[in-house]
Parts: sequence; C-alpha cells; structure tokens
Amino acid sequence: MGNNKFDLEALYEKIKSKIESKDENSYTRKLVADKEVLKRKLIEEAAEVITAKNKEELIWECADLMYFLLVYMAEAGVTLEDVYKENLRRDK
Repeated sequence: MGNNKFDLEALYEKIKSKIESKDENSYTRKLVADKEVLKRKLIEEAAEVITAKNKEELIWECADLMYFLLVYMAEAGVTLEDVYKENLRRDK
C-alpha cells in the first residue's frame, strides 16, 4: 500500500469543497441539489451493504455508503468532529 493511507477527514473535506465548487458536472453537487436523490442513494447503499454476498462486495458497498453518508452530513453541516463528540458522550 505504500504511504497512501485513507483519511476520512480528507474525504469529508474533499466532499465539502465539491459542494462549494461551481463545477456543474460534479456528481456531489448534483446530489446536494436534489436531496431526494441523495436520500434514495443512502437507502440503496445501506441495502446493498446488508445484502453483500462476500467480503469484496461488502467493502465496495461500505465505501459507497460512507461517501453518500458524508455528502449528507456535509450538506447538513454535521462534521466528523460532531460525530466523534457524540460517540465520546455515549461512551460515558
């Protein structure tokens, strides 16, 4: 794998920058422009996670679900830090 390490925060920031961009071809911007499409994609991806037939398919679907969830969060102004703090609160 080398030095390429996945960073959820970097993905979140990339999503935020796509939302704020003027790029009319951005899939991320198209998703936030139509919240019903985004909601349907979240439901669809969650279903695909729980119906994955093997580990490789599960990995693929989890990555998709995480992307759509982060888009939904970013559009709503919910940060990863917010989720982190909520998990800390729940752990008490």
